[in-house]
Amino acid sequence: MKKRLLILLVLVLTLATSVYAQELDISSILLTDNVQPGGKISYLVTLKNTKATAYDLTFSIDALPSEIITSSTFEPSKIPVRISSKETKTITVNMFTSERIPPNNNYLVNLLIKSVDNKINQKHPLIIRTIPFKDLLGISLTKDKEISPGKENYFIVAIKNRGNEFLENAELTLKSDALAHSQLINLQPLKTRDFPVKITLDPLIEPSVYSLDIEVSYLNKIIGSFKTDMEVVKYSASKDKTTKESSFLQTRTIFTRTNNGNIEITSGYSITLKPFQKTFTSFSPVPTRTIKEAGIYKYEWDFSIKPQNQYNIITETDYKPLFYLFLLLLIIIYLVIRWLNHGIIITKKVIKSGDNMQVALLIKNNLGIPVKNVELRDILPKAIHPAKDYSTIKPNKIERYQHSIHMVWDILHLDKKEERIISYKLEPKMHLLGKLALPPARCKYMHKGKEVKHYSNPVSLYPKRE
Repeated sequence: MKKRLLILLVLVLTLATSVYAQELDISSILLTDNVQPGGKISYLVTLKNTKATAYDLTFSIDALPSEIITSSTFEPSKIPVRISSKETKTITVNMFTSERIPPNNNYLVNLLIKSVDNKINQKHPLIIRTIPFKDLLGISLTKDKEISPGKENYFIVAIKNRGNEFLENAELTLKSDALAHSQLINLQPLKTRDFPVKITLDPLIEPSVYSLDIEVSYLNKIIGSFKTDMEVVKYSASKDKTTKESSFLQTRTIFTRTNNGNIEITSGYSITLKPFQKTFTSFSPVPTRTIKEAGIYKYEWDFSIKPQNQYNIITETDYKPLFYLFLLLLIIIYLVIRWLNHGIIITKKVIKSGDNMQVALLIKNNLGIPVKNVELRDILPKAIHPAKDYSTIKPNKIERYQHSIHMVWDILHLDKKEERIISYKLEPKMHLLGKLALPPARCKYMHKGKEVKHYSNPVSLYPKRE
């Protein structure tokens, strides 16, 4: 409607001027529309020479404040322009508006046409009108149905350039509390273009409805804007990772659950252990509950995770204490055996039972050095006595007591690792039945100024089998 009124006003002014024009008939057509402040307004002016005389014409624009027009040009630019008799010519008038010109107002300027011989001095009115920067563009938006931090979100910004100028490197911005995006764009005059925008939201953006401002700026001025709302939806997503670290007799398992969404999640985790494993397993943090089912222990955790955070559960099974205990036991056993086998070792054995009873004493020097003056003493119960013949070494003396008989051997020298075997036969003093127990034999010697005694194992005899 405004455009029609502007054209009508120009036509009226043109007709009014033509009534008084004698040499030239002048008309004009507006070539540009929707010009923003600082832009160019162009008219195509038609000149018809009604006289039989040729003229050389010059052109100018009457003076206007600098906040309205800053400069003007003409095409063709070669001045003067010769117009022959009865000839019709066209010129293009370009007027460059000031960036300070108030928009949405009509301003009348006069095109001054003069001939070099001053026979022609005519005016032709032209109208100047600009639109606000913000009205230069038409903007609309198409977006994904759901906007969330869990994916790439796609927007299509459709922009129509209502102006007649090519806009190069205009800046398109999308602003919101949930996002920020900018890019440079080019806009053809009087055309609509779609600009795809791909945005990944900050994972910590909370679900809500956000206002979205879309603006296009050119030469530091906003030439188009659009406001709308967008809804960021709830996004719940978690990722699990289990890491195992193994070392000597030790296993460390780290379970990690990460909340990749934009809302807090409540979650749980559980593991099962056998009783033996349970004894050597520790947890961090402590399980929420422990359930025993059919001899199996089930450990459960309940926990919540804030957006973009993670929760770790560490399970550590360590058998090293058991190993060290077993190793300590072996060392103790070794030391006991070594202690028992250190020095002179006596072993007592039954060689024969029955009617011909025979016993052997094995003596061995494990001290690591020679030993002198070793006394070996074996004790017999009163019910039996040694026979008179000896297979190896005869006792140095036999001592008889009320309830026992002591046989004593004096070994003057025993080299290290040396072994001696002493055996003797036994005769019962009476008819014996059953088992007859013989006490341990004993050896005695001096070592490092101290008297040392060692004992053999006891044995049992069966004097006569029924």
